[in-house]
Amino acid sequence: MLHHALREAALDKRPAPGWAGAFNLHPVPLAALRRELFGMLEGAPHEAALAAACLTAIDELRDEYGPAESDPRHPDVETGRPWPLSAGGAGS
Repeated sequence: MLHHALREAALDKRPAPGWAGAFNLHPVPLAALRRELFGMLEGAPHEAALAAACLTAIDELRDEYGPAESDPRHPDVETGRPWPLSAGGAGS
């Protein structure tokens, strides 16, 4: 259910020209949501795990459909913390 909610938030459905009832999916900017989720990685373990799962799901959608034009690659580069978490090496 969470994955479906993220998909609905991350992708805009636009009618496909010339195809009745069909639509194309386009990425939606999620910089503020991603920044908020990234901040939650420092929270309680259950909160951090949920935030990481959401960020990963959003990244997977971005891999499949591309990022929105205005979205940065990193959720909050100013923190100096790596993303994805695996980019930080051991102990991240």
